[in-house]
Amino acid sequence: MTPDQIVDQFQQILATMQRMIAASADLARRIDVLEQASGEISGRLTHIDGNIQLMLDTVQTQPESLLAAYQDLSERVRMAEAELRALKAERDGRQAEQAE
Repeated sequence: MTPDQIVDQFQQILATMQRMIAASADLARRIDVLEQASGEISGRLTHIDGNIQLMLDTVQTQPESLLAAYQDLSERVRMAEAELRALKAERDGRQAEQAE
């Protein structure tokens, strides 16, 4: 192999290495962009997860509070019915006394 051929081969090797370095730098930039994007996506997903958890907690506790409200309302209706029966019985008693 002549010295000129050796120089040509070294130049080809050098050119190939320069392309590899440029490609590696480009790849590193792309990876950096992907890492930033994945960080942003992860942050958004964490935010969404927090909102979903809050909604789930609300949905799970809401039936319990509604049940308590319905039970309270039911008890008040029973008390009102009992008072109404007592008032009717009192009225019926007065009417019976007046009829005598």
